[in-house]
Amino acid sequence: QSLARELRRTNKPVILVCNKADSPKRKLNASEFSKFGFPDTLEVSAAHGLGIDELVALVSERLDLKESSETEDAISHQNTRPLKLAIVGRPNAGKSSLVNAILGSDRAIVSEVPGTTRDALDIQATWNGKHYQLIDTAGIRRRANLDTVVEISSVDRSLQSIKRADLCLLVIDCAAGAKMQDRKIAQFILEERKPCILVMNKWDLFHPDGNQKDRIEHLDELMRREFFFLNYAPLVAISAKNKDHIGKLFVQIEKVRTGSQNRIGTGALNRLLAQAIGGPLDYVVASHVIEQSAPAL
Repeated sequence: QSLARELRRTNKPVILVCNKADSPKRKLNASEFSKFGFPDTLEVSAAHGLGIDELVALVSERLDLKESSETEDAISHQNTRPLKLAIVGRPNAGKSSLVNAILGSDRAIVSEVPGTTRDALDIQATWNGKHYQLIDTAGIRRRANLDTVVEISSVDRSLQSIKRADLCLLVIDCAAGAKMQDRKIAQFILEERKPCILVMNKWDLFHPDGNQKDRIEHLDELMRREFFFLNYAPLVAISAKNKDHIGKLFVQIEKVRTGSQNRIGTGALNRLLAQAIGGPLDYVVASHVIEQSAPAL
């Protein structure tokens, strides 16, 4: 009763849900809750899925959901503004070279000395008539290896760039191979739930004498093993210095843009989850890990 009083004071819509109403006796008990005075009262059984559809419908009605039109408006807005691309990676992976390859000019400073770029630079770019905002970031080194306050601040701004990006291009020196810091940056991208493309730079130096098909398969196998937790991310091999395969990179950028804007309906999601667990879904998803004991032998 005290909780009901507190809820009434909020002046918010309240739906009184009487759970475990799966028998005539329990339904009779549920009717006693009408004394709380909430106009919207539903009897459900979460365990058996009874009344859940009615509950979902009532919640949608009370919230006056216009999900479809709002989603379309949001996607339309995203398509009219430049896509923010955070170009991230270890020092000297070729991030600034990639920016220059996209722009067709030496806008960003390129050097063989790692750590030339000290700040996150926002640069407007156009490719095939579409507009992008490139965020050229400082190389992200391990904090233990940072020598100055300026370096620490630069790395922090690079990490912030990931947070404000629409899509992250993780640039990796594939000739040198994936390092621990590459995986840490990838983990940060994953934690921020950002779409990502693995950009394998310096492709021309990766087993240059090998067969093209074998090189691609070998690189894909290596990187999929290193970045198994980013298995959703496309992999593109480029040479920023030679401006090779930049067009292929933008093909993937547009595919990821489109895929990230797709709205997955509840029915499709339920079918996917049912397939994953090998059986029909209950209506209830617990907020804790369900531990299963090992079967007795």
